[in-house]
Amino acid sequence: MCQFSETRKKGAMAQAKEKISRIPPIWQNADKRNSAYWQLLIILAIKVSIRIRFHTAIAVLNLRSMHQSMDFQIPNTLAEQIANYLAERIMTGQIKPGQRLHEASTAKELQVSRASVKEALYTLERWHLIEITPRKGASATKLDAAHASELYDVYMHLLIMLAQRLCERWREEDKTALLSAVGHVTEQMQGKDANITAIVEASFEVMGVCCQVVGNPYLTEALTNFKPAVSRAYYLSADRYRQDLDRTGRFFTNLTKAILARDSDESEALVADFGAHQKALIQQALASSA
Repeated sequence: MCQFSETRKKGAMAQAKEKISRIPPIWQNADKRNSAYWQLLIILAIKVSIRIRFHTAIAVLNLRSMHQSMDFQIPNTLAEQIANYLAERIMTGQIKPGQRLHEASTAKELQVSRASVKEALYTLERWHLIEITPRKGASATKLDAAHASELYDVYMHLLIMLAQRLCERWREEDKTALLSAVGHVTEQMQGKDANITAIVEASFEVMGVCCQVVGNPYLTEALTNFKPAVSRAYYLSADRYRQDLDRTGRFFTNLTKAILARDSDESEALVADFGAHQKALIQQALASSA
């Protein structure tokens, strides 16, 4: 920066001297004091111009640097890694509904600080996987038929909103990504021994692509926070869910057609019908396991 400033300054001073040497005779014949006064003004004006240009260049560089730092993606923190680890244990049933999660014992088991565990527990609470009660601590949320019903009612309304916005906002360049994501999830459903975990993850990938197209950060955050709790419901009802994969495949195919046709009413009807059916399956599975 200093080299840039000195170079510009020397060039400007040379230009100033050249301009002064070319002053018309009327100025050369004027009073020496008056001539020196105007020469000084010209030099000061050039210096001010240099300073303004220099600071403008610095400001541009700072804005570029700020933009680059905003684009930088910070990797998962330790607390997020702990939250993901505990979330998987809750979703797969290794941590039972109602089971307590103790900060001290978890920190000792994972060899991390209690502060990191505490932060992870707050994340799990936001994901609807645990409840934190004053003076009692954290425990895995209940997942009976009633709780599953409440969960799905809210989740399906968010999906309906996503489908409606998608009908309004998708563009031709979004089509490839949407069709690719749907094709991937339907491919995972083929065969008798379909992997439920892979299907659930692929389903959420479709949701993620849709969220990117819609571009509503608040809707994306709400749906993302529901993902672990919904995944947990799917895992606990995996056998019934596996038996219903044909219907799930048709749902994705028909919903894609409705969205590409920008048919908001049909999209809403498909999501509502599919959501009610899925809710019934999960309630049956939880009732039978109670």
